[in-house]
Amino acid sequence: INHPASGYQDEFPESIDYHVAADKILKAKEALQIDFKDQFLPVYAPPWLMIPKNLSDFLLTKGFKEISTYNPDKEKNLWNPDVDLINWSKGLSFDTQEYVLERLLYKLTFTNHIGFLCHHRTIGDKGFEFIEKMLQFFDQYENITWYIPPVKTAQPENNHAK
Repeated sequence: INHPASGYQDEFPESIDYHVAADKILKAKEALQIDFKDQFLPVYAPPWLMIPKNLSDFLLTKGFKEISTYNPDKEKNLWNPDVDLINWSKGLSFDTQEYVLERLLYKLTFTNHIGFLCHHRTIGDKGFEFIEKMLQFFDQYENITWYIPPVKTAQPENNHAK
């Protein structure tokens, strides 16, 4: 549920008691841990990347390893997803492969920790195809470490099938 505060979209703005928000988030974390076991990654990515500081600080004490936010702080494991697959000046759909690769190369000039905003409801088939190709490309290199390895797609027996 979106609770806009000061014009920002926010699921849990500062106007909501952070204990109430934390309780909801921790219950969801517990359910995901049960369902996904070893595949579960304790990272919280709040909708719209908005999270009050007291809530993020509290969640990090409750087993979350990282929190994705617009206010990155490496010391506290708060990270900004660096590369957006949508160029908002052109609308709500996957922009182009060239645009995303340009953003990725720019970010790699000063960091080795990359996060992506995929906007799964708006990127469409072209965006998902790009993500699949990108993950397959990255998976070739031993010096790339995944927090959770991507699911490898079964390769067709006939190499010309795809």
